[in-house]
Parts: sequence; C-alpha cells; structure tokens
Amino acid sequence: MRDDQEKYYVWEFIPLDSERHPPPMLARVGDLKGQDFEAGRSITADLPRVDFIVHPQRTLLDYQLNVPGLPLVSGALLEALAGEGVDNIEYFAAGLVTKAGKVLRDDYRLANVVGTVACFDWDKSKYDERYRARGVAGRIEELVLDTRKIDGQRLFRMAEAPRILLGADGVRRALESRGIRGIAFTEPADYEG
Repeated sequence: MRDDQEKYYVWEFIPLDSERHPPPMLARVGDLKGQDFEAGRSITADLPRVDFIVHPQRTLLDYQLNVPGLPLVSGALLEALAGEGVDNIEYFAAGLVTKAGKVLRDDYRLANVVGTVACFDWDKSKYDERYRARGVAGRIEELVLDTRKIDGQRLFRMAEAPRILLGADGVRRALESRGIRGIAFTEPADYEG
C-alpha cells in the first residue's frame, strides 16, 4: 500500500470506566510552565523529572490518561513505537508517585510528538469555520483527512488542529498486536472534538 493510501487514526486516551481511583495528577504544575506538548514543536527546555500523583492501587495503562492530559507513555509503548520506526518523539522523565512522594514507577515518560502535517480537508470536513482564516479548524464535527499530503509520517499532529494526534494504521496494528493499552484509535469520520 502506498503512503498516500495508508489509513490514519486519531489517537485518544481511553479512561477506565470502572476505575475507582482518579487518574494520575501532575504533582507540581511549575515543572512544565511554558511547555506545550500539543503544538508539535520541539521542547528545548531541560525539564526535571515530572511526577504524577497516583493511587497505589490504580490500574495503569501504556498511554495513561492524566490530569492535565499530557501524553504519558509507558516503557512498553516507547519501545513499541521505536520498533515501528516512529522517531519523531522527544521523551522526558516522569515518575508515578504516591501523595507522600514515594516512587511507584519510574518507567513512564512524557512524550512530545514533534511535527505537524497540514492534512485537514477543508472542503469535506465539517467544523466551526470562525478560525479558518487563521488556518485553524475549530470544533470539528466530521474529520476528513487529505492523505495525499501525508508523506509517510507514522505519528504526527495535524497542523490545522495540533491537539489532534494522528497515527498510521500500521502503527495501530503493531501496538494492538503487542497488547498496548490506553489508546482509542478513532476513525477520522467518527472523531468529534
């Protein structure tokens, strides 16, 4: 299959519906002041380890929902992405700790996906058009991608709405075959956001 024909999915967090414990919460907001993990740009700051407070009995996923919604990935997901040739991610040390600061896990990382692709189909998508003059797709009701503009990228942010993370079908299949948990691979037509 040629790259311009490959299927792409929106990556979203999967919360555990039956979870009794709240998602991990950022311990010190100041650690990330001024850093944007959703812009698709490199983060040049030297970040300290970023800790997330987590209940010791919480079930953890490989792509872990957290407050404030940063891309928090397990070592298994990091390894799986590298194995699929995804090489445009910057990783920063993260710890999962108790309220008292005891480290429960230190194999998680904050992931910053570097790179955007302008692949939003302005004519076929349904969206709030108020920001189109600025090249920004507002609230999206129906997402259609122009895959001809995607030049083989495996994982990237959509330039017109950088909050949206897109991954190639081959990456999705590989992660699912490895049992990676926590990512909802949403068909673009089914995405609303």
